[in-house]
Amino acid sequence: MKTICFKLISGEELIAQVDSEDSEYLTVCNPVTLSYEYDSYGDYGLKFMNFMPYGSELVFTFARKHIITYIDPSEKILKYYTKYLVSYSDSDTYQSNSPINSSQFH
Repeated sequence: MKTICFKLISGEELIAQVDSEDSEYLTVCNPVTLSYEYDSYGDYGLKFMNFMPYGSELVFTFARKHIITYIDPSEKILKYYTKYLVSYSDSDTYQSNSPINSSQFH
């Protein structure tokens, strides 16, 4: 399954696995929002969080008119996303406790 990063017109940036797509819609599995935050040590880094975490759905359909752009993720981002999904599937309450230090991406 292909994995992409995409930005919505709302400003949210997500990474997800493409389930299906056509000229009007993109359906994805396991979407995760990407954001930068400070951890408890004051380090600034990337954080993953489930898209719409209060729901039980893992598949979402987006109208293409709500997507600004999309790209293939870097190898490092793909690695962390895969690790996040594996960790999340091992625990229904998994959430990253600290952001990934942004220095890892330079």
